[in-house]
Amino acid sequence: MLDVVAIPSDAIRPVLTYLYRLNINAGDYMVAEVLPSGATDWIELKKYEQKDNHDTYTKETLDLSDYKGQEIQVRFRQCPNAISGPRIWLIDDLFIGEDPVPPEYGYPYSNGFETPQEQAAWNLQGSWGVLDNQVDRPSYSGTYHLDNNPVSVDQRFYRNGGQSATLNGQITIPADAVRPILSYRYNLDLMSNDYMYVLVRTAESHQWSTIRDYRPRDNHPGYTREGIDLSAYKGQSIQLRFEQWAGHIEGPRTWLIDDLFIGEDPVPPEYGYPYSNGFETPQEQAAWNLQGSWGVLDNQGDRTSYSGTYHLDNNPTSVDQRLYRNGGQSATLNGQITVPADAVRPILSYRYNLDLVSNDYMYVLVRTADSHQWTKIREYRPRDNYPGYTREGIDLSAYKGQSIQLRFEQWAGHVEGPRTWLIDDLFIGEDPVPPEYGYPYSNGF
Repeated sequence: MLDVVAIPSDAIRPVLTYLYRLNINAGDYMVAEVLPSGATDWIELKKYEQKDNHDTYTKETLDLSDYKGQEIQVRFRQCPNAISGPRIWLIDDLFIGEDPVPPEYGYPYSNGFETPQEQAAWNLQGSWGVLDNQVDRPSYSGTYHLDNNPVSVDQRFYRNGGQSATLNGQITIPADAVRPILSYRYNLDLMSNDYMYVLVRTAESHQWSTIRDYRPRDNHPGYTREGIDLSAYKGQSIQLRFEQWAGHIEGPRTWLIDDLFIGEDPVPPEYGYPYSNGFETPQEQAAWNLQGSWGVLDNQGDRTSYSGTYHLDNNPTSVDQRLYRNGGQSATLNGQITVPADAVRPILSYRYNLDLVSNDYMYVLVRTADSHQWTKIREYRPRDNYPGYTREGIDLSAYKGQSIQLRFEQWAGHVEGPRTWLIDDLFIGEDPVPPEYGYPYSNGF
């Protein structure tokens, strides 16, 4: 810029925005820089590399809050490497001023990425795009989904906040919302040292806050459902962003997102009381939302079922679970069971096989229909290890007259190796009356 722009000291959300297209080679970099009044050295606002290539125009927004009360100049600088040929960095519609208020998208909000309007609601930077069904990158429903890497480029060292998909509009969460939630279906396949983030920011802030992060421990073949509590944002307007940071291993990553929804958490289907699940039929298996390494497994080697052919398994592929400290490592019953107010001895029971190591925790959790909070009703540590199967019985008397959901959650510690937590023959209902042994009773073992 030939001249300067004065940023008012009382500016609220001063930004530099522009639309750009980028196609550069490995080793090239392009830089957006600022020179504040009185300074002699240009300050980098944004650096673009080959990983940031984007074939169509997308919007960049750079925070200028650090320069309130100063005059600034802006420059764009290109630094190609030794590879011959032209580069493309096109810049249009530059703006310096207050960050415009995003359009209001309404609550509830849903986006299945199917229509041009749904697709245009996203600002996609870097390798992000909207993709139709492909053999190894399918949609969950319909034809299209949000895709972190539609052309399957090598994403090694994609450690850049510009690798993001940002919802252009904002959603206002009503102050009287009961169970506001962000939910979507996702398919994940990451490598060592990759990070994927779900972020939100409020209308009055430039700061993005992480509300969910994914690591390779959260990989899940095929689609599963994510549900993230938004109760902390009641009465506020929020924007949403998905951001990827890939590590040092070569190759493409997979993070596919479909059927996005922001609104009231739907009431789970009613499964009836008593409820039993032996994990044998497709219907019994489909009753569970499995995240991370959880799955339903048939009899395999030392990971066998208690009865029948199938069981719920915390690690069916026996991956190394070191430091799997993540609430996303869960198996959640999709439906709810209403415990009758006049229940006599309501119980949760199941057979389990447990082999944990130092600093592992395994939890059994429930939540009621009117709450987002999960409550721990049983905890397992290595002290609870048991070879083979044994029976667990957990009193549910505290939930008489309430509808509850059930979750199993694993948090593994720093020791390498797979863990074992196998669950079979689950039952919620009246605790069976024990058999009568007679009086007097003796047992010499």
